[in-house]
Amino acid sequence: MGHEQIESPTTATEGLVEDREALVAKLAETFEPLDVVRLMLHMGLRYTDLALALDVHPRTVRSWLESEDRDPGRHRDGILSLKSVVLFLLRRGILTPRQVALWLVEPNEQLDFRRPLAVLAEDGGIHDVVSASATFTRPEPHRRQMAATNRAVAAGARGRRSSGRPERRNPRKPEHESSGEREHGSSEEREARALASGESGGAPGAS
Repeated sequence: MGHEQIESPTTATEGLVEDREALVAKLAETFEPLDVVRLMLHMGLRYTDLALALDVHPRTVRSWLESEDRDPGRHRDGILSLKSVVLFLLRRGILTPRQVALWLVEPNEQLDFRRPLAVLAEDGGIHDVVSASATFTRPEPHRRQMAATNRAVAAGARGRRSSGRPERRNPRKPEHESSGEREHGSSEEREARALASGESGGAPGAS
């Protein structure tokens, strides 16, 4: 029975990583350290990631799950601290379970470019990680979507500029005005010639 109780969270978490609320509920009611470790693995963390947070060798984490001696001993508190941080991040409702796992392993500017999991292994590190988590507002996929949208808008603007080039050549107001001015100038010349011819024609009559 003990073996089944430990293995059951493994099968139960198959669909939890896609349902944040369900994972929060499951994690909140899980107090067995090794069951917590399994949940972390299903979220996307690796043995090496968990080892970094607990300051142990990755083989140690694997041995907890594979050997008959399933007691993590003094690392129990570290595992439960990791659980608390993950619950806090999930309950904020900004990141999905897999995004939380990614955030925990990426170097963080607010932590002097250290990984949050590495900071958790330090004394008082849990407070630093929680404080750093307050700086993010949008998940990475949303930023990629925004970037794609911006590229599409820019491409549309270039397309409009390209299609607008013939439109700028079609209006030929200056040319019409120049032609009109030439026509107007020709009328003036004709009037001048008419006046000149009238004056020349009127001179003999005058005399």
